[in-house]
Amino acid sequence: MAFLQTYYEIAQVKKKALHTPNLSNLRKSLFWDTDISKINWDKQYRAIIQRVYERGNETEKQELINFYGQEKINVALSTMSRNLYVINKNKM
Repeated sequence: MAFLQTYYEIAQVKKKALHTPNLSNLRKSLFWDTDISKINWDKQYRAIIQRVYERGNETEKQELINFYGQEKINVALSTMSRNLYVINKNKM
């Protein structure tokens, strides 16, 4: 019975490890207030999406689109309590 429990626990750890975005595409400084390796990417998706869309670059936003899908991102952004920051580019 102990072997079954061990295999189950190993499977749970692998499952959790596999369900993360490509962290090389996300700057750790976006998550300065937490250990990025301990983020629950499923449970905290709204806060993650909102933070990246407020402070992230296009590569980071694209990584979230690849990971969560555009529909889930739209849902998370529609529940934001404040507007996203907009940086205006100088047009020549």
